[in-house]
Amino acid sequence: MSAKLKKTIKEKIQDIKDQRDVIVAFLNELVSEAESKADELLATKDAGHFNNYYIEVMQHLDRCYNTFVLLSAEAEEKINISSPMEKKFADG
Repeated sequence: MSAKLKKTIKEKIQDIKDQRDVIVAFLNELVSEAESKADELLATKDAGHFNNYYIEVMQHLDRCYNTFVLLSAEAEEKINISSPMEKKFADG
């Protein structure tokens, strides 16, 4: 087996891991923002303040949730579309 080809495989694996880390960081930031806004509102004792910001916080939470749903659907669609070569490889 070629050392160069093995190196290419290892580099591709590292590229995948690096991209995963970018995606995870993005998702963590999205959740952190949503939680922060929600926690701040949940901690308020002022009913007027709560009522004034409830809709805004819920919209932010909905955007966060919808982003996750869309990303999941898009990822699932991309993963389920495989090339004929991938099917041949998987079938043995």
